[in-house]
Formats: sequence, structure tokens, C-alpha cells
Amino acid sequence: MTAQDAGTGYRAIVGHAPASGRTQAGSQDGRGRPGRPGQEFPQTNPEDFVVYRDFVDLDYAMPKQREGGVTLSLASNGGEVDWIARVLLRVSTGDALKFLNDEYLEIKDRYPGEFALMANAHALEESCRPIVEEMISQGDAKAIAVASSYGDGSERTFLDSPRLNGCGSWPKPITSWFHIHPPMLSVGNEVLMQYRLNEALGRPFDATVTAARMIGSGVFDRHPKLQVLIVHMGGELPSVLGRLNFTWKLNYHGSATRRPGGPT
Repeated sequence: MTAQDAGTGYRAIVGHAPASGRTQAGSQDGRGRPGRPGQEFPQTNPEDFVVYRDFVDLDYAMPKQREGGVTLSLASNGGEVDWIARVLLRVSTGDALKFLNDEYLEIKDRYPGEFALMANAHALEESCRPIVEEMISQGDAKAIAVASSYGDGSERTFLDSPRLNGCGSWPKPITSWFHIHPPMLSVGNEVLMQYRLNEALGRPFDATVTAARMIGSGVFDRHPKLQVLIVHMGGELPSVLGRLNFTWKLNYHGSATRRPGGPT
């Protein structure tokens, strides 16, 4: 069964993680009912949201995780906060963060010892700081989860932006890890939606761009204790380290206080 999700224009297509190399899939309607297992993934539209059932149905997933020997899971939605607030919940960013954090705390209580949490955040909104700080202090969050970029088109902002200095997303002293995840719609998404290339290429590329900009602008030099985890194995970053070393030497509009020797 396929249905529109609360008028957002997105179909929620929920797949079942393969047990023997074969992907099973169904779809989920607006009431959250999973589709039948044993079906191949259907052909999708560019806006369809595809996710394994294991990700959204913990009563289904946890027995499988235990059976597979998984003892601890780490929960995060930092990359999707803006999209969740605007498209799914249709609330303010702060209300979306409170909703997500309350969900996380409920999950942590429901499965004691099996979940570690992150504090979801919007890196450019100062108003989210008290919510993030509360999640760190009361929820024992292990990291702050943010998107690799915000906005779209010429207004897209990456994590090297001077705006982050005002929002304090790189606090002094830095005491938390930062988990960087690409947003739902990546840089260049306007030419990547066909063939679902926004997922295959755009989102890993978004994380790569923000990491490269953080290196080139000297973020890591100004904050030597900053620790980041860039998902999807750093996007394309490992394959372009040689190029980044070259552009570092050119220092085109880069940091005047850059470290000698290059970023690697």
C-alpha cells in the first residue's frame, strides 16, 4: 500500500532489511502501518522517502539487533532537523528539537543500556542552544548532531560560515563531539533529483564540501580540540585529500593562520 504522508507530498516507503542478501520492501501509509515483507523495492518518485522498517519500528528491530550481537545503538537526526521541522512536523525548529529529544529519552528509558543519544541541533539557530545544553546535561548526549549545510541555492550555508561564531556552534572550550550529517536536500539537489542522485551523490558530496570548507577556512586551526564525525566515511573526502593538500598550499582566500604542511 502506498499513501501520501499527511499531505506533505512524500510517500513513506518502508523496506525490510535483508536477511540473506535479498532486499525486501513494502510501503507505509499515513497511519504508520508497515507494508508486506517479501516484496522488492518499488519504483519510486524523486520525493519518496525510503527507509528500512528496522529504523522506524523498534519493536521489530530490537530483537533482530540482539540476535545479531548488537549491544549499543547511537541515535541521531541532526542532519534532518530542518526538513523534519518544515516538512513533516510543520513546527518551529525549537519545537521539532524538543519533539525529537523527548522521543530519544523515551527510547532510552524503554531500552535501558541499549541506546546512546545525540543532542540534535540546528547549527545556525542560537535559539536551539538551551535545548541542546539540556539534552547534554540531562540526557547524557554523547555528541551534538548537525547538518553539513543549511538553506538552498545561493543562500546555502556550510559549517565554515562566520554565522556559527555568533551561534556558538563551536563553543569554547569544546567539550562535545560533533556528528555531521548531510541534509535531506543536498547542494545541487535541483539537478540531482532525477534517478535519486540526491541520495547517491548529492548528500555525500554535501558533507565533503562542508569538511573541505572547514579545513580551508581554518576552523580546525582555530579550534584544535574540535572533534567531528562526518558520516558516510567522510563522503568523498578520502579520495580528494591530495587535491586538498594542493589547494591548501595555494591558500586561495584561506586562513591566514593555517598550519604548515597541509591538512593531512
